[in-house]
This record gives sequence, C-alpha cells and structure tokens, in this order.
Amino acid sequence: MKINTLNNVLFNPILTANLILHFLNGTKEKQIKLELIYFVLPIIYDKKLFEKLIRCTSASTIKTFLESDIKVQFLEINTRINDFRQITNNAIITLSNFENFKLEISDFIKLKTEINFSYKSEQEVNLKEYYKAANNLGSIFSKESYKSIFYNF
Repeated sequence: MKINTLNNVLFNPILTANLILHFLNGTKEKQIKLELIYFVLPIIYDKKLFEKLIRCTSASTIKTFLESDIKVQFLEINTRINDFRQITNNAIITLSNFENFKLEISDFIKLKTEINFSYKSEQEVNLKEYYKAANNLGSIFSKESYKSIFYNF
C-alpha cells in the first residue's frame, strides 16, 4: 500500500472530524479555545498518549494525565502540531459541513448544536476507543484554563 493511500485512510477527514466532535462533546460547555483544537489529533494519534487516554476517567485531570511516564511524549508536541495542522484544518472544515452539527468559530470553537450521543454507542471497537480517547481529552482540557494547558505542555 502506498504511503499516500495509507495517510488517506488513517487521516480521513470524516474520521478526524468525528474525533474533534467527540473531543468537543467531552468538554463542559461544548467549547474550547481555538488553539487547543490543534493538540487533539497529535495527542490521539500518539500510541502511548492514546493508551493513557483510554484508561482515563471523567475524574481525570491534566495533572493525572501528565504523569512522569507520559511527559516525555510531549517533548516534540510543537513539531507534531505543525505536522497535523493541515489534517486538523481539514477535519474542522469537514465537521463544519456535517448536516446535524453547527460550529461557531472565533476565539473559541463551540459546538452550537445540542447533541445526545456518546462514544459508548459506537459498535466498532477500535473506533469506540478512539472516540473515548477524544472525549476524555476534551473532559481533561475543559477542567483547566487554556493558559494552564499551554504552560503544562
């Protein structure tokens, strides 16, 4: 399989849009500082961070998530954010075109549509884990000020 084909499968805009949707669903007010949305995909697509996120609970905080065994994964976060910038932009564009959801994008990215779904309703096991990781990351990020998150990373 060619690298471009593999990238198209792994970073499919519909999949990445759904990851961002589940991330926003995990936040308290269904919104997050716009700059923080660029952390979502690099964190979820990192194997160690992904495995840590699926073990998190709704009570998890940035402090419990960033235990010493995970901090090393964030040494190159700025490079990873740049690597995922276009993929994240495509995901936001795709999400904004979803029929059932309305986004408001300014200083914050906000899900304007009331949603009644959960990662728990996903039947496909692998997708369910990715959606859970995204939801948990949203929950963790929404418990902190965006300045605190930037400081910790």
